[in-house]
Amino acid sequence: MSTIINLGKIRFQFRDDYSASAVYEYNDVVRFGGDVYVYINSTASTPGTDPSTTSHWARMVSGLKATGAWSSATTYAINDVVTHGGSTYRAISATTNNIPPNATYWELLVGGLDFKGDWQTATSYLTDDAVI
Repeated sequence: MSTIINLGKIRFQFRDDYSASAVYEYNDVVRFGGDVYVYINSTASTPGTDPSTTSHWARMVSGLKATGAWSSATTYAINDVVTHGGSTYRAISATTNNIPPNATYWELLVGGLDFKGDWQTATSYLTDDAVI
């Protein structure tokens, strides 16, 4: 019995950031959150088979991904890093609309202060906000 080898798949193929609408094949490599994953399943993926599916993906490199200021509309993956209230947090679990600090989803990386200027009676302040 002969085997057909796809010569284009002998090496890794970097595909940039993971996309839920893309189809991935063996040895495709993507960034997902702060990590880099390689597709290990012999059958091409169906759209939406994200790198948390260990039967299809293997983590190659762990890292952090800076995503800027925390937003309630953003879906964060493990190792995404956000700023909020003057502090910097790392996602320890996938999350959407769970505001830091929340020990279920966020780990404090660097504590800090968020200067807000003059104190205002009508303003709701967060922990670590600094005012005059």
